[in-house]
Amino acid sequence: PLSLSAANYYFGYFISGNLAVTPAPLTVTADDKSREFGTENPEFTGSIEGLQNNDSITIAYSTDALKTSPLGRYVIDIHLIDPTGRLSNYIVTRIDGVITVTKPITETLAFAPAGFDNQTFSLSIQSVVGVRYSLESTDSLTDPDWTIVQTVTGDGGPIVFTDPAASAPNRYYRILIQQ
Repeated sequence: PLSLSAANYYFGYFISGNLAVTPAPLTVTADDKSREFGTENPEFTGSIEGLQNNDSITIAYSTDALKTSPLGRYVIDIHLIDPTGRLSNYIVTRIDGVITVTKPITETLAFAPAGFDNQTFSLSIQSVVGVRYSLESTDSLTDPDWTIVQTVTGDGGPIVFTDPAASAPNRYYRILIQQ
C-alpha cells in the first residue's frame, strides 16, 4: 500500500475505475425524389448527422426504380461507406427516402387508324405501364356528358379499344389518360 504523509497536507486515496465509452447516435437520411416515367433517376441526396472526430463515413444510395419501372413509389436505400472502420462507434438510425415515378406531364399517343366495320369502332394505341386509359363517346360534341365505353390500364403494349355499339350516324370519341 502507498503511504504518504505531510504535516500541512491531507492525502486522499482514490479507487481506480473504468471509463465507459458508448456509441454515439448517427442519423442518416435519404431525401425524397420524383421523376417522370421513362426518364432516368435523378441524383440522390441526403444527410448524415452526428459524425464525431471528423470520421469519414459517407452515404451511397440505390433503388429498384428503373427507367421502365411502372408508376408508383420506390424505396431509396441508404448504404454507408466506412473506409476507416469507425461505424461500430455509432448507433445508426436510417431514414430511407422514396422516389415517386409519375406519368409524363405531356404525353403523345400513337394512334393506329381508327376502323369502322359493320357498326363496330376500333382504335389502337401504344400504352404506358400503369397509366389508365378510358375510351369515351358521345353522339354530339355539344353534349357535356360523355359515356365510358372501355377502360384499360396500360401494360406497355398496344391497347385496342372497341365500341361494338357504334350505330349512331355521328359518334365522337376521346381517350382520357389518368394516373
